[in-house]
Amino acid sequence: MSLDFTFEQVPQFVEVVKVVRKSGGGFVAHNRISFMKNTEIDAYDWQTASPAAEASILAMLEEKAAAKIEVGISVAWKGSGHGGTLHIQPESRRIFIIPYADSPQVAPGFIGLGWYLDRLTADFAPFGLLSVEASDIP
Repeated sequence: MSLDFTFEQVPQFVEVVKVVRKSGGGFVAHNRISFMKNTEIDAYDWQTASPAAEASILAMLEEKAAAKIEVGISVAWKGSGHGGTLHIQPESRRIFIIPYADSPQVAPGFIGLGWYLDRLTADFAPFGLLSVEASDIP
């Protein structure tokens, strides 16, 4: 399952980081930072690092996003049990969040996607948010 956010223009990595922080989220999940350290397009190389490396990882991901390489990073909202991975595709007007499978459920087998929408939709709106769609990932 993913939540896809589509914008009028390609969102900048730094803007997305600000929205996640404004919504109460951060980039440390399960006491580590997980991120895609892609060196080329479509090379999904996930790695982990300690929370102390957050600033350098965010700077590296911002560089990669500017170089039009897909980036991804773990996101979590402390104390809520909610989190997932945030993906920003190059030159795309769409970003997506894939909630962790262990996120709180509203019914057996169903993650509470409304929780994510409540936290992110209003903060993304000033950046030209056009639509939000939930979709299954095969």
